[in-house]
Amino acid sequence: MDASLWDKWAAAVGALETCEFRFRSMNRAEIWTALYASDVGKLELLLDTEQPEWRVTLNLPDECGALRVFLSRPVARMRVPASATGKARGKNAKGREGSDGLLGGKWEVCLPVEERLEISLRGRGELVESWEARIGLQLPHFS
Repeated sequence: MDASLWDKWAAAVGALETCEFRFRSMNRAEIWTALYASDVGKLELLLDTEQPEWRVTLNLPDECGALRVFLSRPVARMRVPASATGKARGKNAKGREGSDGLLGGKWEVCLPVEERLEISLRGRGELVESWEARIGLQLPHFS
């Protein structure tokens, strides 16, 4: 990655230091989402029953390019600890028994680095019917 792209990314992420997120909406769906917005981006709380998490996404620059690609994904996330969801008990961030609630996890930052690799997938085990075949659809391509 070239230094100018890194500097632009760092400046965009650095703007989070002084921004203030305000509650905007709650979306009720399979995964409930609370949306908080600021002038530099948005903060979302995804209330997934398996793994709730916070995500920070920055506003995209107007011009197309590598910076826009990197900022199209969340720049940071914090998975809510299992102790806060009632699925497990443990020590909180201060080393005491209990939970720090929705704010007690560790933030992970998504750096603007892209790595490509090749993977091979191979199926194994018995084939199962498609969902279309299970519900009784009769066309040949559903079996």
